[in-house]
Amino acid sequence: MKNSWEKKLRSLLEKRSFPENEQLRLSLIGIGNEFSGDDGAGLEVIRRLKAILPDQYQLIEAGTAPENVTGAVRRFQPNQILLIDAADFGSEPGEISFLDWADTTGFGASTHSLPLKVFAGYLDDQLHCQVSLLGIQPASLSFDAPLSGPVERAVQKIADCFHIVLTTKT
Repeated sequence: MKNSWEKKLRSLLEKRSFPENEQLRLSLIGIGNEFSGDDGAGLEVIRRLKAILPDQYQLIEAGTAPENVTGAVRRFQPNQILLIDAADFGSEPGEISFLDWADTTGFGASTHSLPLKVFAGYLDDQLHCQVSLLGIQPASLSFDAPLSGPVERAVQKIADCFHIVLTTKT
């Protein structure tokens, strides 16, 4: 049985809310600080996806200042945006979950210069498309540390799931 995040991801990518004749225009935005251990998880997901996904998807490593990529996202004109970030939602390290970006004020893994809630709200308001947040529970945010084992495995699970869903479509 698939995890609930996998089911939701598949549903998000397969059952789209835009017209049937319109293609999926997906922006994937990895957020975080690669120099703070597991906070770099969102960036690592994007790096792995760049190696395996077709060029038709927008893959952005936004780092700690995601607001700096709004121009590129606006030019791409996505009908789906998925933010990927480490988020402390009180679960086991490496746990993956779709989170409500409107409730992100309480997440402790944030190293962003602009609160994620503000960034996601701007995208939602200005681009009129669905904005979702996929969070990965960090184990450690230590400076200059690599990704922890559980988060490394979570990153690979996410990349594998995207590969299966987005490259096996007919």
